[in-house]
Amino acid sequence: MRNFYNGPYIERLKSDGHRFILVAKPGDHKSLFEEFRSLPKTTYRCEHDGVTHRFEFVNGLAINDSHPDCLVNVLEYWEEHPNGKVQHWVWVTDFHLTEKNVYLIMKGGRARHKIENETFNTVKNHGYQFEHNFGHGKQNLSTVFANLMMLAFFVDQLLQLGCPLFAKALARLHTKKSLWERVRSAFTMLFIDSLEDLWRALAYGHRVKLVPDTS
Repeated sequence: MRNFYNGPYIERLKSDGHRFILVAKPGDHKSLFEEFRSLPKTTYRCEHDGVTHRFEFVNGLAINDSHPDCLVNVLEYWEEHPNGKVQHWVWVTDFHLTEKNVYLIMKGGRARHKIENETFNTVKNHGYQFEHNFGHGKQNLSTVFANLMMLAFFVDQLLQLGCPLFAKALARLHTKKSLWERVRSAFTMLFIDSLEDLWRALAYGHRVKLVPDTS
């Protein structure tokens, strides 16, 4: 979401005792970037695994003209790959920036994209059917659905980390969406004694033991 780093929002973070590293967009706060561009900046450069990391930063800038007492520290960063690809970010933070910590601040700032790609993208596009309208409405049902879906996603993450059969089944079917389709099909068509039998069948292609229908 754009323009999270405004004065009232940052003051609220500070009053609640939170630290922050927020993505900054040049078009959101013209005065902040004009001041940042005009000032001498501390620069730092390092290399990791063949990738060059370049940093420029200034501490203690006003977030905008309307909130001159709301000070932030600005970090601009370029990631340069051997193939010529360059990626670029800017963050504002309340962490005092030095050459010793800008790499860690950058990693923290980029974690937002990791969360967005590996969490929100997964629950929206890979079989969980999570939508923006979850959590809206006059009653609580949509919020309950959203919470249950996030709980299911959390349980699946635990299984992926700690259950070899689940991990094997996911690797065999390649995507979570395909895995959920097989799971739904199995529960629709078969009687299954245990989840272990289910994951083993999906992981290795074994037949699930059928329980005769005595109804």
